[in-house]
Amino acid sequence: MELLERDTFLDSLAEYVDDALMGQSRVVLLAGEAGVGKTALIEAFQERMPGARWAWGACDDLSTPRPLGPLYDVAPALGGDLAATLKRGAVREELFDAFLSALRAGDELSVVVVEDLHWADEATLDLVKHVGRRLAATRALLLLTYRDDELAEGSKLRRLLGDLGSFRGTRRMALPPLSETAVRSAAEASGLDGEELYRLTRGNPYYLSELLASDGVEVPASVRDAVLSRAARLGEDGRRALDVAAVVGTRQDLAVVNAVEGVTPTGLDECVRSGLLVESEDALAFRHDLARLAVSAALPPHRRRALHAAVLSVVADSGDDARLAHHADLAGDSAAVLRHAPAAAVSAARAGAHIEAAAQYRRAIRHADGLPARARAELLDALGFETSLTDEWDESTAVREEALALWREVGDELRIGDALRKLVPCVWRVGRGAECAALSEEAVARLEVLPPGPELARALLSLAATRHGQGNLAEALELSRAAMQLGRDLGMPDLVVDALNNVGATLHTLGHDGLPSMREAVEIALGLGLDAQIARSYTNLHELLCITWDVPEAEAVFRDAIAYVEAHDVATYGACLRGDAASFLLAQGRSADARSLNDALLGSKLPSLANSLAPLTTRGLMCARAGETEAAWVSLDEVLQVALGVGEPTYILRVRVARAEAHWIERRPLGVAEEARAGVLAQTGPDPWEVGPALVWCRRADVAFDAPDAWPAPARPWALELAGDHRAAAHEWDRLGAAYLAAMALAFSDREEDLRDAVDRFRALDAPAAEGRVRQRLREIGAETVPAGPRASTRAHPAGLTQRESEVLEGLVRGLSNAELARELYLSERTVEHHVSHVLGKLGVSSRTQAAKAASDRGLVVTT
Repeated sequence: MELLERDTFLDSLAEYVDDALMGQSRVVLLAGEAGVGKTALIEAFQERMPGARWAWGACDDLSTPRPLGPLYDVAPALGGDLAATLKRGAVREELFDAFLSALRAGDELSVVVVEDLHWADEATLDLVKHVGRRLAATRALLLLTYRDDELAEGSKLRRLLGDLGSFRGTRRMALPPLSETAVRSAAEASGLDGEELYRLTRGNPYYLSELLASDGVEVPASVRDAVLSRAARLGEDGRRALDVAAVVGTRQDLAVVNAVEGVTPTGLDECVRSGLLVESEDALAFRHDLARLAVSAALPPHRRRALHAAVLSVVADSGDDARLAHHADLAGDSAAVLRHAPAAAVSAARAGAHIEAAAQYRRAIRHADGLPARARAELLDALGFETSLTDEWDESTAVREEALALWREVGDELRIGDALRKLVPCVWRVGRGAECAALSEEAVARLEVLPPGPELARALLSLAATRHGQGNLAEALELSRAAMQLGRDLGMPDLVVDALNNVGATLHTLGHDGLPSMREAVEIALGLGLDAQIARSYTNLHELLCITWDVPEAEAVFRDAIAYVEAHDVATYGACLRGDAASFLLAQGRSADARSLNDALLGSKLPSLANSLAPLTTRGLMCARAGETEAAWVSLDEVLQVALGVGEPTYILRVRVARAEAHWIERRPLGVAEEARAGVLAQTGPDPWEVGPALVWCRRADVAFDAPDAWPAPARPWALELAGDHRAAAHEWDRLGAAYLAAMALAFSDREEDLRDAVDRFRALDAPAAEGRVRQRLREIGAETVPAGPRASTRAHPAGLTQRESEVLEGLVRGLSNAELARELYLSERTVEHHVSHVLGKLGVSSRTQAAKAASDRGLVVTT
């Protein structure tokens, strides 16, 4: 692992070398906890000092240490009479003098390292003290490392450190653990959670490197062995206290630990002296949580259960349901789990911690076999809701189906109807969209014969969404408004928020302005503080702003929405937001930004099946435009199956449009026509912005299709291309900020001027395959000259930059702004912005500063 946050220490060591070369020798006391990187620091320093004479020795962790072991280690490297003096068994004073003589011999710098002085035998400590007093006026550096977390009061090493500190040539260095920032940096390339790694390791480089090497899946064997080796040196009281502390948790209330039977002050003191535990006022903690996990995992199962039961009895009156549920679970106390886990889940959900809430409900369900069917169904319902927020839809579907079966067993019509309604979004999300209508209809049929309540209102909204997908927009709007009125009558503003979302979506599809309803939904939801409604409303508003091409507000809403869903664990909507944002960025021509966002989404454990629609489509398009044919069709074939399973016409059309473009790039007109035809035939009632690409791709593919009278007129940029005015359509897309769509509008013109403009635009957008396709069109219309493809210099560039991109990178190195680059290169600021985005993407960085550094580090720009 890269040496992080150690430059100042290396600089200090270099200063001590300068002193030693001037005849002012130094004894350096390098302290730090086990695994903090003392050896790694010295090894890195050694690489900087290849001309010095280096000698390494170490003290061993032996029950009976070897006397003067480090002296035997360094003798071969130091040479002179030292080795011979050792071999003939000279008395101690002769050995000490021989060591000093060896350090004084020659004009070169001597660097002697003695590691792990905390394990030193008495003779070695005396040697260090003897030499430290007499090292002056030599060209030597004595580096002594020790663990400062294992120093007992009154120990001989502590006394030695005090003595050495009084010597003029002594220097002290305390090596701290890594900061959380450094841990996050080290974790980036691994894909692991930097915050969690820091919690586990507290910045200990050894533990961090071992976790990274093992992908962070469990306590690495090397760490476990190191921890248990230290624990094995404890006495009986110390080990009992350590085991209890491991069971109590990461940070232990001293009163709780003391109250567990068998824990003694002597045992706790021994744990603290060993360095495994640290004490602060009235609390104890393991120095690193990995150590606690290792100790806990080493406990035999029967002993671990008994200790958790003992701790549970001590903290029974604490009122901390999460803590009580944890100990009850591991003690095997089902009754206690069922008292505390659901309460802990409610508290977690109220705090916006839905991942933790779901975990608590799972815990309760594991202990619920003896509960009545009604109680089990209620727990399953609660888990189904929490997992729907965390984008775990397969699990949500399974538990919803199990809950429905239990409600049918109980015979509660109200709960059966509600369970049917709750199952609708689940089956849609997992690609079983064909089941939605029957579930929604049965839910309404069961509930409408009962007194009207919130269950019926929500079922009406579910049926409205189903009717919307079927193209029955008038009924969808009527159902949504009926549910909204019922929500108002019942005094349930959360129902009103959900209804406003439906109304806004349906109004938009009908060709009206749905944004006021969406904005009202967000405002009401924020006022109520309801996580699910806030996240859903934000997501729907953002999607509608993307569809209608309001770039500034879409970006502002995205920032607010992402901040909220991340702070409240609402992963389902976080995946939706990121998928839509990446697609939107791609249409703007910001391919590097789109790729970064999209790859991060697809590289996580998320998204769920339905939430993979947007990112898979985006990846397929990016690959197609870059000429990565095989990769493009892997994504586009996969996403088509997902879209057909979900059954939503809008998503089917988006996928078909993406596939049509990929076929067009590959010069397969029959494929373009097939996808265009399939896209429009799947539609039941598209909105003005969806009508556009459906009809435009039919025109591009020469597919005859008359839109039904009920379809609204296409949005303006699509309408302009349908009218044959490709230049005007491109201008309109430029006005909206859709650089790629503008280039596409020009690519289907029959005018040579438009096609040449499209070539230039695709080149600036780093879409070589699309660029090549338009060059082919120029040949097809008989253009006398056709722009050449990417230059050989571009293909040969180490980072694959074009000549123009190289010029832009040079400007970034010089610190120029986009406006300054535009003036210098005679380009528009928008074109410069695209070039900058492509440069960042090709260099794999996320900022202009990082790009400049990468250029310098990799020698990509020659500076004068």
